[in-house]
Amino acid sequence: MTSAHRALAVPGLLISIFGSSTGRDLNNLALVCSSWKELALDIKWRTSTVPLTVFLKRMAEFYRQELNTFRRNIYKDGALELSDEDWSNIQRYAQKVTRIRVDLNLSLRSVAMIRRKTATTNQKLCPNLIYLEYEDLGLDSVEEGWDVDGTLAILAGPQLRILSVTGNKHVDADTIHRLEIVAGISPHITAIVVTPQVDDFPDYTIFKALRQLRVTGAVWWREWEVISNCPLLEILEIEYWRGGSMISEQKEDGRTEFFFPKLEFLSVKRTRWNETEAVQLISGSSMPKLQSLKFTV
Repeated sequence: MTSAHRALAVPGLLISIFGSSTGRDLNNLALVCSSWKELALDIKWRTSTVPLTVFLKRMAEFYRQELNTFRRNIYKDGALELSDEDWSNIQRYAQKVTRIRVDLNLSLRSVAMIRRKTATTNQKLCPNLIYLEYEDLGLDSVEEGWDVDGTLAILAGPQLRILSVTGNKHVDADTIHRLEIVAGISPHITAIVVTPQVDDFPDYTIFKALRQLRVTGAVWWREWEVISNCPLLEILEIEYWRGGSMISEQKEDGRTEFFFPKLEFLSVKRTRWNETEAVQLISGSSMPKLQSLKFTV
């Protein structure tokens, strides 16, 4: 992002626009999705009569001066409402969105309104979304009046291919629940990045098409077995939060071998490492397609 973009960042919404638009349309979209950090539109900048930086500046001014008044006008009986024309404009742009970074704090009102609108067409808010990144702060993500699960449900769709979860270095088990929500809606995800350390290791086998995985957290043999059960996995990156032997224990049936049929790249980063554990890792696993093995001490 350029310095010009940073200087003109809209409060609560950082937008990267690669295309044409009108201020009113995107202002309405920003109102509904006010927690989005980034909105990427894969369309060309053709019909706009003002430079991109000027457009962003106008949008920022709208937020500072008019947002409160505008919001009061569209809330009726405690529910968020938009006209059919406004919703059509939102859909027109949302259909072009392919990448979103979002805080999990869309309001219950916004989620309920979007669900009402999309129910009539049986279509996702962003049907062409292929990349979703959200910040998971554990219990801190859940505040009164916000709908975390609903936010994920309206954003994730069948076209989603890449999922990135950021947040604190340690979060609660609700992180797993949210991953399960996405897995149920988006069965074709091929790449996942999870940077918080989760108390209970997620069962990544719920992502049937998973080919690339990057996780932070101590991986013992049980977790290693879970990962080995992802048959399409080609790239695996593990960053250890704390030490501990990866496969120092045997499985219940006495076997120690773990089979990664398609794994081509393995990267392991940890605070403590020794040759014994490295040997255990390699000798205790079968990786017939492995081309690159990287250890960072």
